[in-house]
Amino acid sequence: MNIDKSTLKIKQEDKNVTSEKTVASKPSFKFKEKVIEETDLKKRSNKDKILDIAEENLLASQSKLADTEKAKELLESIQGQISEKSNLVFNIHSNIRESDLSDILSS
Repeated sequence: MNIDKSTLKIKQEDKNVTSEKTVASKPSFKFKEKVIEETDLKKRSNKDKILDIAEENLLASQSKLADTEKAKELLESIQGQISEKSNLVFNIHSNIRESDLSDILSS
């Protein structure tokens, strides 16, 4: 009967091992789910990073556009001032020529 008892113990141990293997396989499945969830989070995180970069680029572009508009307005203002100065110089030059002509005619 000693043999039977030892055989029973072995069978019980085998059952325990079998059930342990079953229990061990379930957490590994959960681990796979967790890995999938982490991968999804990483993908979402990467998408968020891409969106953040795109938003920064958009803001930078808008800022450059605003700077370009300001530069355009400044350039137009400078061109107007140059035009005014050119007209003034032309008028002065015309007045000098007229005064020279009147000096020549009076002499």
